[in-house]
Amino acid sequence: MKLEAIDPLNLSAICVATVMKVLRENYIMIRIDSYDEDASGADWFCYHASSPCIFPAGFCDVNSIPLTPPKGHEPGKFDWSTYLEETNLTTAPLVLFNRVMLNCIESLISTSWFFLPSHYVYV
Repeated sequence: MKLEAIDPLNLSAICVATVMKVLRENYIMIRIDSYDEDASGADWFCYHASSPCIFPAGFCDVNSIPLTPPKGHEPGKFDWSTYLEETNLTTAPLVLFNRVMLNCIESLISTSWFFLPSHYVYV
């Protein structure tokens, strides 16, 4: 499955990423696709499904944020549909990104978006 994630080695970059493994307790191992692949899995990073650092495919495009494309693709010319066909994978389901924040008004105001299972909701 593919998604967009903040690169833990470069916190200013949101990158195309691959879910490499689903773990217990809603944790996932992801790999940032812009780096060379390490066969040992040393390039995988652990995120919780509720992490504010992972986003559905297309998040950057919808929000006019630069996306770091996968290795071998030019910035600004990356296309999710083509990439999914090339890799024969799908995007992570939107239900993974269910981020309705009801606990605290401050949390809601400090973020400009949250997700429902079927669509974006902007505040």
